[in-house]
Amino acid sequence: MDIPTPQALFNKLGRFFKYTLQGKDEKALSVVTEDFKKTAKEDELYPIWMAESYALIHEYNEAIDWIEWGVDFGFIHYQWLSEINPFLENIRGEERFKKLMERVKYEWENFEV
Repeated sequence: MDIPTPQALFNKLGRFFKYTLQGKDEKALSVVTEDFKKTAKEDELYPIWMAESYALIHEYNEAIDWIEWGVDFGFIHYQWLSEINPFLENIRGEERFKKLMERVKYEWENFEV
């Protein structure tokens, strides 16, 4: 059983991302345990980092699920998600992503402090 500490989380996030960049999809996915996923859902930014890795290994639905989780948690930086982030480039044409970006854009434009 994984111990959900910040150190363990960053270690796994780093390895997940590293292996996806190296094209080692199976090795990347072996890092992702249920405990790791549970811990990664405790913040608005961790899901975005998870989505980047899933997008890089062409797990588009999983990537969009993670972005949606991050958005639900408060990550609504529309430009970063829809245009700037290079690791999400290959999912921007997906209909689910486009629909989610409509929601993010609305929340971004109507955000009040």
